[in-house]
Parts: sequence; structure tokens; C-alpha cells
Amino acid sequence: NVSADGSFTYTPPVGVGRAVDTFAYTVADNDGNTANATVTVDIGRRIWFVDDAHPGTSVGTRDNPFVGFTATNVAGAGGLGDVDGPEDIIFLFEGNHVSGIELEADQILWGHGEALVLDGTTIVPVGATPTITSAGNGIVVSTNNTIRALTVGNTTVDVSGNNFGTLTATNVTLNGNGGALNLSNGVLAATFNSVASTNAAGRGINLDTVTGSLTVTGGTTITDSAQAGIRVANSGSTHSFGATALNSVNSGLDLSNNAASTFNFASLAVTTDAGPGLLASSSGTLNIGGASNTIVATGGAAVDITSTSLGSGVTFTTVSSSGSPGNGINLNTVTGNFIANGGSITTAAGIDFDVNAGSSTITYAGSITNTANRSVEITGRTGGTVTLSGNINDTGTGINIANNNVSGTPIINLTGATKTISTGASAAVTLDNNDVANVNFTGGGLAITTTSGVGLNAVNGAAGISVQGSANTITSTTGTALNVAATTIGASGLTFQSISANGAASGIVLNGTGASGGLTVTGTGAANSGGTIQNTTGVGISLASTLSPSFSSVRILNTTGSGVHGTQVTNFSFLNGAIDGSNEDGNATTEDSNIAFNSTAALTQPNVTGAVTITGNTLTNARFHGVEIEQYAGNLSDVTISNNTLTSSTSAATSQGSGIGLIAFATATTAANVTRATISNNVVTNFPGGLGIQAQGGNADAGNATVPTFGVPGSPTDVIAITGNRIAGQSAVNRIGAEAIVALVNGRGQGNFNISNNGTVANPITHVTGTAISNSAFGLANVTSTISNNVIVANNTFAAQGIGAGCDQATGIGTTPTLNLTVSGNNISATDGNGILAVARNSNCTMNVKIQNNTVAAPLGGVRPGIRIDSGSASGDTTLCLNISGNTSAGSGGSQGLGLRKQGTVAGTNEFGLHALATGTATPFVCPGTGVPAGTPNVENFVNCLNPAGSGTLLISGTSGFNSCSFP
Repeated sequence: NVSADGSFTYTPPVGVGRAVDTFAYTVADNDGNTANATVTVDIGRRIWFVDDAHPGTSVGTRDNPFVGFTATNVAGAGGLGDVDGPEDIIFLFEGNHVSGIELEADQILWGHGEALVLDGTTIVPVGATPTITSAGNGIVVSTNNTIRALTVGNTTVDVSGNNFGTLTATNVTLNGNGGALNLSNGVLAATFNSVASTNAAGRGINLDTVTGSLTVTGGTTITDSAQAGIRVANSGSTHSFGATALNSVNSGLDLSNNAASTFNFASLAVTTDAGPGLLASSSGTLNIGGASNTIVATGGAAVDITSTSLGSGVTFTTVSSSGSPGNGINLNTVTGNFIANGGSITTAAGIDFDVNAGSSTITYAGSITNTANRSVEITGRTGGTVTLSGNINDTGTGINIANNNVSGTPIINLTGATKTISTGASAAVTLDNNDVANVNFTGGGLAITTTSGVGLNAVNGAAGISVQGSANTITSTTGTALNVAATTIGASGLTFQSISANGAASGIVLNGTGASGGLTVTGTGAANSGGTIQNTTGVGISLASTLSPSFSSVRILNTTGSGVHGTQVTNFSFLNGAIDGSNEDGNATTEDSNIAFNSTAALTQPNVTGAVTITGNTLTNARFHGVEIEQYAGNLSDVTISNNTLTSSTSAATSQGSGIGLIAFATATTAANVTRATISNNVVTNFPGGLGIQAQGGNADAGNATVPTFGVPGSPTDVIAITGNRIAGQSAVNRIGAEAIVALVNGRGQGNFNISNNGTVANPITHVTGTAISNSAFGLANVTSTISNNVIVANNTFAAQGIGAGCDQATGIGTTPTLNLTVSGNNISATDGNGILAVARNSNCTMNVKIQNNTVAAPLGGVRPGIRIDSGSASGDTTLCLNISGNTSAGSGGSQGLGLRKQGTVAGTNEFGLHALATGTATPFVCPGTGVPAGTPNVENFVNCLNPAGSGTLLISGTSGFNSCSFP
């Protein structure tokens, strides 16, 4: 179309593109001159125009566009019979278009939402954005297509394609029923305004082996898809979404094998009907913004992430899963923090909450309800803190925290108010091989119940474990309730209200638990509220290399071994409990006791050190001892054994030990010390095969020069105090097997004893086979003792005393012990031997003894004074100083009440001194002195003056050579 002035408009022929066209024309001037010319036109890309609302001729031009895509889709993309071809532009006018299109290679599908401008020329000005809908697919791409400025609505899939080269999309909106994207094997350079998909027959968005970038600037909403809401697989690309909601989809966000990809979501909300909420495996970096994200999955894991980074971290308000055929939440080798402030996990067939590896912070505040498999498993961590603060109810196979042992300092906290774990034959809580991890159960409410499974099994190492708070309990039958072996208990300790087991090998086992914290069983204050451990095939509670175990209101019944057995324990307390029937199998090869720290396997070990408190307990029917503490090394700083009732059987065949034993002996390379002890207000009954109470210390090994401590001589506080106890055999014919009380230091060592107020008039020390109270210093020992205000009705056997004290040699150690002894205010009767016998003999012993204000009945047998003091024997050279006054005593067989025996008559050999003999006394008795050395009758007269109710004095051997001494 040429104008008169020579200008022209060229309209290419319909269907022509990428061609050269010419036309000829003649130019004439006003003078009539003419000239002929040819115009050559380069025709660019072919453009087809489509307008479903066009009323006129349909030829595909701008003025007569096609009505629908039929002309371009006759035989499919690139097929014979359609008019379009590769590199064409298909322009879609505004309005609704009710058929889909299959693009050919390098085509551009251009919507009216942007002006059609080519080479600076506006061909179609901007209009309204057109919409494509179709009963089939919306846009099927070929290779290297561009889509712009349009909307795809209700279709089977809005945009789909395979092997599509590079797909460029700008200013495109995808919405309506059907899938939004289904692309594989290509490169994306796409920006969508928004994406909304409802009722997709497959996935809402599916990208497989797609690289490049995808951006959705607005929101993404996928609702009711039959498969995943969004799936991206085998890709290396950047995907950026605005606020994203995947609602009632079969499964939610599914990312797999996208190691080089980055996924960005402004926010994320997922609900699923039959699959996982968020699945990410080897998928690069996943960034989810905001703090109000939610995932609620039915029939699948809420979150299942493996080998994927969470960037700077993700926060959810809710993460929930119900009915998952696998795990509820799985985080495996995840970097970046994961925080879920609420939600729930219920009825997963796999592990409800599973974390493996990684060092990021993981927090889950939701509840966990488990009926199969494990409720929690946390393994392989190398740092960071995992916190589960929701309640846990597990009737499956329990909690497993294991193999956190490589590097870093991982922390694992279970802090919910209730953690109820009932697992039958499975271990309820397993902590295994956590060398670098701290594992803490806080907030109380840990309630463990098993049958044959171990309740809490912590083994093979941990930086520290703790159970904190109130109302923590373990109840098992044949499974050990608590087993901690080669695993450090943290400084916060293990605290339980009660621990019970019935039929286990042992109810509690602590072995190698470190030096930071210990086990505490609190009870409620009510009897047996700390739990019952019974019918064990071994010891009830086994302690080895553990710190500060403490038990309150715990009952232990019918154990094959000891009720409690410990070795290398630091600090121990057992309060207000009951132990009955220790060593039920009758095996006499081990000294099984109610409470036993008496391992003798190496004779070098400290069975218990530090502070020991055993108070308020009922301890009955042990085959051997009620309480036995036997040491060969280490220091006991303070021992309290008080207010206990200890009763054995009445048969020596089934009661072969003592009521209470505190023994600290040295060996060739070690020595044991006891700084102070209080053994008070105990009731000890029967024990026909042993003693009532024994306290023995020292070093009798000739090759060890160590001088151990068993109390500090002369100290008012560092003393072994045996006070206020009631001790009795069953009867005068079925007595305690030996002494009622023995207190001594043997060999090298120092000791300090206070043995006072034992027995009462109503309940005296009685029915004792041997001496009622025995106190000695042997070898090189230095001992101070006070024996006062005890009530003894001994009913003992031949020649046994009421109180027997003395010093003697220790073979191979030495012959110079020292004993400073006060015996006062005691009431003694029914002894076969002397009521009081103090002897220095067979050595170079020094004994200073004060015997005052005692009441002693006549012995029941022989010719014996009620009170007798000896210095010297056929060997040795002893030194004795006696202060004797105010005693009431009687003798048997016509003997005087008081007897003094000096070996020989030489004043300087086997010295026997009497306090103030030379000077006399003025109070409480006025008794004149006499010249020294002194002999009969001056010695007898002086002693009788000091003891007017003593029934006279007998010089049993030497009658002269007595000296004056001072021991006020």
C-alpha cells in the first residue's frame, strides 16, 4: 500500500516469516518524469495472533486473528497441517481462551498483558492479561520457548514439557484447577506472578532434572493435589517462592537429589492427607522465612530432611504428624537450626522423632505419642543442642540416644513435664556410646515402666547424663531398672522419686559413673516410697566407682546377693529404708549383707570414701552383716550410722556376720583412714554368728610404714563415736556370737573412740557370748578412748568381761602402743569374767586409764574381782597409770571387788602407777599419800579410800613396786 507521497505500508503475506519480499513501483514528478524502483523487505519472525472473541475472518493476522489455537495445533507441535512453526511468535489477545497450545521450538507465547513491541515498534499496545483454560493441558512447551504476560487457569497441567531446552517465563500467573508446572530435563529462567493449583491429578508443581532459576514473586497455593504439592528432583537451580501454602495435598514439599540447588520460601504452610509434609534429601539449601510456618502431615512424616542445609534456620509454630508409615520427624545430617514451637507426633510406625548427625540447634516443643518403634532416636551428633520440650508418651520401644561420640560438645535435652515410657521387654531409655554428649532429662515427670527390658540403660560413655526434677520413677520386673556403666553422671545428677524392680539380676547398677554427679532416690517421706527392689538374682543395688549415691525410703527384699553392695564409691547415703533377706541363696563364699562395702578381691581398693550416712533404716535377715564397711585404701571423712534397727535370724547357720562393721585396714601398698564416725541409737538384735558393732582401724602390714587415722587422739570432733545403741542377743542361751562392741586400732595408726550411753536399764547390752565392750591398741597404735555410761547385763560365757580394754604387741609391727582410756559411769552385771578388765601386756605398751564411778556386780563365775587392772606379763615392759575412784564393785568366789596386777615387784619394770599415790587426793575423796615405791597394805588402803564401795582391793601378783603417776 503505497501513498501518493511515496511512503508505503507493507503487510506480509499471511503465514510468511523469516523471508525476503520485494515489490516494484514507479515514481513520477510534476514534469511527468518517471522512474521505476524495487523495494526489498526483510520479513522478521512470523507472528500469529489469537483471539477467541474475534467475530470476523480467522486467518491469524493482527486484524483477523485465529479464534482459538486450533490452527496451530492440527497435528501437535511441529506436526503437518498446522500453520505455525519454530521461532514463531504467538500473540494472545485479552480475554478467555478455552483451549491449550503445544508450542514448537523457539516459539514465544506472548500475552496481551504486555505490549507487543518488536525492534522498537509497537505492534499491539498493552491490554488486559489473557487467560488460558483447557480440558487438557494448558501450555505444552517444546525447546527454548518463552512465555510472557498471560494467565493459565483451569487445565490438566498449566505448563508442561520434557527436554525443553531453556524455558523463559515472565509476568505469568498460573492458577485454577489442575497442576501448575510439570517440567523435566531443561533449564528454567522463569518468573511467575503467583501460582495456585487445585485438584491436580498429579503434583501441583513437578520439576525433574531442571536447572536454572524459578521465581514466584507472589504467593504459591497448592490445594488437594493427588500427589506432592511441590516436587523438585535431580535439579541444580535456584527456586524462590513467596508465601507458600500446600493444603490437603497427598504429600507436601518433596525435594530430592538437588545438591546444587537453593530453595527460598518467604513462608511455608503445609497440610497433607496421605504423605510427608516436608521431604528434602540431598537438596542443597532450603531457606524458609518468617516464624509462623506450619506443617501438619497425615499418613507421613511431618519433616524428613537428609543432607540438606536449612540456611540461617527455620522456625515453625506447628509441626505435626499422625499415622506415618515411617518416621514422624527425621533430621539427618542437617545444617541450620530447626525450631518448632508446637505440634504433635502420633502413631508413627517408625521413629517418631529421629535426629542423626549435624551440629545445628534443633528444638521441638510438640508432644510425642508412640505405640510402635521408638519415640525418640538421636545419634551421631557433633555439636549443637537438641531440645524436646513437649510431653512424651511411649508404649513402643523407647528412647535411644546413641553414638554421639565423635567430636564437638552436643547437648540433648528432654524437658517436657511428662515423659511416660512403657516398653515391656524393650529398654525404655537407652543412652549408649555418647562420649562427647551431655544428655539431660529435666522438668521431672519421667515415668519408666518395663517388664524384662532395662528401664534406663546408660552405657559406654557420655560427657554427662542427668535426670532432674520431681516425680521421676522407674518400675521394672525382671529387667534392671537403672543401669549406668562407664558413663558419666553430670553435675546435676540423676534424681528419681522411686526405683523398683522385681526379679532382675540387680535393680540398680552404677559402675564407672565419673566424679561429677550421682544418683539420688528421694521417696516422698512415706515408707517404701522410694521404690521396692526384690527377688534379684544378684545384689539388689550394685555400686562401683560411682559418686554420691543417695537412697531414701527404698525397700530391698529377698536378694541373692547383698541388698546394697559397693566398691570404690565416693559418698553414700541410705535413709529411712528397709532391707530384708540378703543372700537368699545361702551361698557362704561371699559375705552378703544388707549394706556391704566389703569387697576383698584385691585388698587394695577403697570400697567407699568421703561421707557415709546410713540412718533410720530397718535392716533384717542378712546372711552376714547388717552394715559392713571394709576399707583398704582411701579416706572416709564422716560416717554416720544411726537410728537403724538391725535384726538377724536367731540361727548361726543363717546369720554369720555382725550388726555393724566399720573396718579400715592397710595393706602392703595402701592405707585407709576414717576421720570421724557416729554409730548411734541403733537397735542391734540377735547376730548369733558375729558381733553387734565393730570399729577397727590401723596398719598391720610389716612392710608399710603408713600411719593411718581412725579418729584423731584427743580431738573433740574427730572421734569414732559409738553411742546410744541397744544391742542384745536373742536370749541367755542364744547369744550374740562374739562381742557386743569392739573398737580397736591394730599395728600402726591412731584412734579416738567414744563408746557411751549404749544400753539402758530397760534395754541393756545383753546376751553376749564374748566381752560386751572391747577396746584395744596394738603394735604402734596411739589411741584415746572414752567408755562411759553404758548399761550392760552381759549374760556372757566363760571369763568374758563386761568391758575389756588394753594394749598389746602386734607381731612384726611393734610393741609400743599407747592407750589413754576413760571408763566411767557404766553399770555392769551378769558377766562371767570381770565386769571391767584393763590390761597392758606382752609389749612395751603405755596405758593411762581412768576408771571412775562405775557400778559393777560380782562376776557370775570363778574367783574374780568385779574390776581388774593389769600391767605387764612374762614378756615386755609396760607402763601403766591408773586413776581409779568412786566405783561400786563386788567380787565373785570371795574375791575383793577391785584387783590390781603388777608383773613383778621392780618399780621400773612393768610399771604400775596410781594417780596421786605419793601426794594423796583432796577431792572427791580425801585420801593421804604414801611413800613410793609402795606396796601392801598402803596400795590397798589408798585404793580402798578412793573406792569406799569397791569391796576391797586385791593385789593379784606383785605386792610392791607400785609408783605414783599423774592422769587427772
